Amino acid sequence: MSSAKHSRQVYVNGRFVVHAVTGVQRYAREVVDRLGSCVRVLIPHVAGKGISGHVWEQVVLPHLVRDGLLWSPCGSGPVVVKRQVVTIHDVAPLVHPEWFNPWYAHWYRWMLTRLVNRVRAIITVSKFSKAELAERFRNAEHKIYVIPNGTTLTRSVPSQEAIRSVTARLGIDDKPYYLFVGSLEPRKNVVRLLEGWKLSKLAAHANLVLVGSTGDKRVFAQVRMQLETPGVVRVGYVSDDDLRILYTGALALIYPSLYEGFGLPVLEAMAVGTPVITSSGTAMAEVAGGAALLVDPYDTEHIADGLVRIWLDQDLRFELSRLGLERAKSFSWDDVALRTRELLVSLAESE
Repeated sequence: MSSAKHSRQVYVNGRFVVHAVTGVQRYAREVVDRLGSCVRVLIPHVAGKGISGHVWEQVVLPHLVRDGLLWSPCGSGPVVVKRQVVTIHDVAPLVHPEWFNPWYAHWYRWMLTRLVNRVRAIITVSKFSKAELAERFRNAEHKIYVIPNGTTLTRSVPSQEAIRSVTARLGIDDKPYYLFVGSLEPRKNVVRLLEGWKLSKLAAHANLVLVGSTGDKRVFAQVRMQLETPGVVRVGYVSDDDLRILYTGALALIYPSLYEGFGLPVLEAMAVGTPVITSSGTAMAEVAGGAALLVDPYDTEHIADGLVRIWLDQDLRFELSRLGLERAKSFSWDDVALRTRELLVSLAESE
């Protein structure tokens, strides 16, 4: 290689393109859309989910990358590719394997151990996740970069007619509602949320709306929950437009997750001015930055108390809304993309 600076082609591991959009896929889509022509996205031509997706990623993708730099944005990547940046959002399968399908937990541990030790750099989305990674992979701490998530949502005031149109179509009756957003899998703590909801005795006055599909059984352990609980309305997966309306119309977001590397719904709710109740542990308090009501996610009475406080205290709702709007200004997908691009370009030009 000559002494002149040579920039390698930057490729993106595009498995996320064939998956439904949840938090990790949203991150990948938002950032890749902003990177534009400086990257080339490699998308599997076979089904990108399950075993076939892993085979494509581990066997086919390395041949497509050749001597370029690969960015894998969704927590997994080909273990044979050294010239790679991987975004690891959290290490939940290592910390709590009981929340996952045993096959997946075993595979993730095997893959992540080799990936972390081999790749050029690791992006993660919070100081909490960096600490978790550094604790388990001490020799990799020097190559971990924290680039938090962002949001494009902003304060908006849809008409009551627009809100009623969406809620009626989704089967939500005309009462105030608390909103939960997340896949129905063990770490999201929906079982304790439902117990807290029953203890709050708010069902006569309000609804608890659950947005999100059941966690993929190939990845997550299954959750047994009583969704017939009074006042609870499960609407499943919704479009981005409907989700924005649901965020804006909610009395509050309730997000008592047990473990998050970031907790994107917390930021999305704050960005539209919706008060947030979330967990005092892992990354949620870091993301909220003092702009949310924090509860102990393992204590159903504490969850219930948080729900009741929001219901009774209008001044608290106004203050959390104000603080959340201010806090959300610190997070931008444009900034995430800029910082990611700078890292990728620097590594692509370093050899």
